[in-house]
Amino acid sequence: MQLLGAAGIGVVVRDSTGEVLAAMSEIIPLPSSVVVLETLAARRAVVFLKELNLHISIFEGDSEESISAIKNQSIHHPSVVLWVI
Repeated sequence: MQLLGAAGIGVVVRDSTGEVLAAMSEIIPLPSSVVVLETLAARRAVVFLKELNLHISIFEGDSEESISAIKNQSIHHPSVVLWVI
């Protein structure tokens, strides 16, 4: 998708036993870095949970750099803003 200037993000919501409750995916404009992409995916996950009227208790990701950037609010990109939902 990089040739198309796009990237895909996906979210899977599971319960405490690992059962899939919901999933979604979407195509977004290609961000400037993988960290920005993963942060946008995290933001979309939070919005998706709100749409489902679910509350987050555990949030998992596979990029230590992205998780650290989210925790420290250290990403400076116009598409990534601090969200209070």
